[in-house]
Amino acid sequence: MERLTPQQRVVVKIYYQYQSSVVQIQRGLRDIFGRNHVPSKSTILRVIKNFETLFTAADRPKSDRPPSARSNENIESVKNSVAENPETSVRRRAQELGTNRQTVWTIMKKDLHFCPYKAQLTQELKESDHEQRRDWSTKMLQLNVDDPNFWQKLKW
Repeated sequence: MERLTPQQRVVVKIYYQYQSSVVQIQRGLRDIFGRNHVPSKSTILRVIKNFETLFTAADRPKSDRPPSARSNENIESVKNSVAENPETSVRRRAQELGTNRQTVWTIMKKDLHFCPYKAQLTQELKESDHEQRRDWSTKMLQLNVDDPNFWQKLKW
């Protein structure tokens, strides 16, 4: 579910003052938020706890600590690794770099705008394959015309 806006948090707090249980609050909020967008029990309890401890509907203050895992150094090392060998999986790349798999995936997705996935090798189709498929299909259709119960006789 999406984060609640400060206005929506105030509505939750108002309902909390007049309702006795979380279930009753959720039922009352259906009219406002819509049936499928009612806050969960844990969200309601967290909003109420924030009101009681911080006396505000705003988000809790964030720490000013910069993200350590997604540092410029790590982003550059992942970028170089991808340039060196683009076929390497995220797991293998994380092992090679000595960082967390999720961190490597996040850097590739959010910072480098790559789609991190493992390339799959598939069998190459040749010109003769198209003809063989067409011949096989024609043969199966002819067998169905000759014997209408043909498909029931097949063992699946």
